[in-house]
Parts: sequence; C-alpha cells; structure tokens
Amino acid sequence: MEGVLPIKLKIRVLSNTLSRYDLERLARIAAHYFPEDFDVETMLLQHLGSDSCVQVAEQNDEIIGISITSCDRSKTPFYKKDVPLFYQRILYIDPGARGRAVGLRLQVAGLGYQLGAFWMFRRFAVICLTNSPKILRAFNQYGEYYPRQAHPVPGKVYEFCQQLGPTMGFERIDQHLLVYGTNESILDGVDYTTKWERFLKSGHASYDRMILNSVFSAKDGKIFHTGVLQMVVGYAGPMHFVLRFLKAKFKYRI
Repeated sequence: MEGVLPIKLKIRVLSNTLSRYDLERLARIAAHYFPEDFDVETMLLQHLGSDSCVQVAEQNDEIIGISITSCDRSKTPFYKKDVPLFYQRILYIDPGARGRAVGLRLQVAGLGYQLGAFWMFRRFAVICLTNSPKILRAFNQYGEYYPRQAHPVPGKVYEFCQQLGPTMGFERIDQHLLVYGTNESILDGVDYTTKWERFLKSGHASYDRMILNSVFSAKDGKIFHTGVLQMVVGYAGPMHFVLRFLKAKFKYRI
C-alpha cells in the first residue's frame, strides 16, 4: 500500500439518481482530468444506470475520491461457467489526496458492494476503460489480465471484449484492446502534457510506455490524446487475493 491513508477517511454510497448538488461535487473532482471545455457532468451521467453504484471517499465531510461501478453475470473466456463481471466505470481522486491509497479503498469498497463482503473468496472478472497507466498497473494484482507486455491478447479474450461494445459504450475495439468511438473521442489531438505529468503518469516505465504508445502520442516534447481508450480486463479465481496476502505477509511461496 502506497503512502498513508487520510485521517477519518470514510466511504459512502450515494443514490445513483444524483442530486444536482452531488453531481456538481463529483464533477469538480473528475474535471481535473479533462480539458476545461469537456462536459464532465454528462460523462458522469452516462455511467449511471439502475445497477450502478456511486461511492465517494470523504475526509472531514469533503469528497476526495469518486467511484462508479456496476456488475453483471457473464460468460467469459476465463471459466466455463458464468461469473460476475465487475465494471469499474469511473475512478477519480482529488489531486491533493493522491498517493494516499484513496483509489485502493474505493476499489475494495466497490468490490464489496457489488460482490459481497467475501468477494476475495469468489471467482470473478473485472473490466474497465482507462487512459491511466496507474490503472493498467493495478491490474497486475489479478491472476490473469490483458493487455500486458510480451503477452499477445488471446483470440478468445479479444472476441469476448468485442461483444461488450453496447454495454460499455464504444464502437469498435482492436486486437490490442484499444477502443474507439467513446465519449472521449472528441479529445483527439488535445494537449495532455500537464495532465499527464501531474495526474496520469505512474512512474513505472513499462506501464507509462504502453499508454503513451496507444492512448497518447508524444511529439515535440508534448503529449497529445489520440481519442481512444485502453480496455483492461482481469480475472481472479477463488482465494486468489487471500493467497496473495498470505504470500506477502509470511514471505513464502504458495
């Protein structure tokens, strides 16, 4: 776990029919990650549905992180039977609270809400669309995940991801799991140099390079959005996270 958790951090569930007041508060957090003229409120509303869960991390009654998740059962390429498919739709942290594991707390809270208190003992898949190498790096905690370096995306995984277009709101996807035709397509060509340096860069060269060579492009010392997003998909079998914890705690091979 990176950094120190904020004092009195609490996770709260909001109604998925957001009040105007709550929508504005969430939009203020997310707006840090987009150009000034991007319609953040509409983007947030597009992720709300009857099965969506909106959770916020608060410190001293101030929202410092937001998460929107949903979940469904689906046939996946990872297991012969249907499993829960957890979708991390939105995850944004206030810049002043970054590096204090707020995002981790929100992710765990989302899994607990959607899969139950004993989610770490369950078999499930997780998926998201992102422009962040930090999210890409976070997926290495799963037993199997794509895309990853030096591991081509298996055909069955690509075919599974292809059929998620209507649910996830994209028009097409390539074999590197780059998606086109989302609400962020209008960002094509926008200068993201400052936002990359301040909010997105992970500091881990391989993950940063993967995103820079796909979602972004570098030219003349600047970084530009290409209008695409990276799909990331992961899978965990029963007890996977418990075994990871025990291995880290007792430092022996399991």
